[in-house]
Amino acid sequence: FVHRSEGLFRGGFAVAPRIPFARPLNTSPNSGLHIIKQGGIPLQGYNCIAVIHNNKTDWLMCRRLKDPYKGKLNLVGGKIEHGEDHLAAAYRELCEETGLTREDITLTRFLTFDYPLDDCYVEVYAGALDKEITVFGDENKLLWVSMSEDFFDMSRFAGEGNIGHMLEIMKMHYQVNA
Repeated sequence: FVHRSEGLFRGGFAVAPRIPFARPLNTSPNSGLHIIKQGGIPLQGYNCIAVIHNNKTDWLMCRRLKDPYKGKLNLVGGKIEHGEDHLAAAYRELCEETGLTREDITLTRFLTFDYPLDDCYVEVYAGALDKEITVFGDENKLLWVSMSEDFFDMSRFAGEGNIGHMLEIMKMHYQVNA
């Protein structure tokens, strides 16, 4: 989000001052990463999208209807197609799964998970709604979940605790009422 010289340090990481969620720290283009594994083959990219409700206490989740994580709650998102702009891929997945568009929400990439042993990586985007908007989708059941839940509970939430980690990182950079 911020260059080391612009932020405060906490545990070796630059930490930005708390700001309202609707104002991203990084307004530069989110073209994404191009992670290459040994041998020059690109890793498969995926995205996860944290949509913050306009009340700043809930975020949008989906109940997975198929594996992986069938029956568990997860953030919306999907696959980044080869050659696709990464931010465009996040908006495409968001629209496909929720009906939300660029006109409804501004997304900012704030975290990336690298899984070299699984030949993939996951980019995490976030954005906040500034008004009540109806979401809809038929891929998975959508629901608003309080950000005060224990997202490290792997019996309820997908991602081996990563959703909890995403929320904790997000709280370091944005004002949310979790």
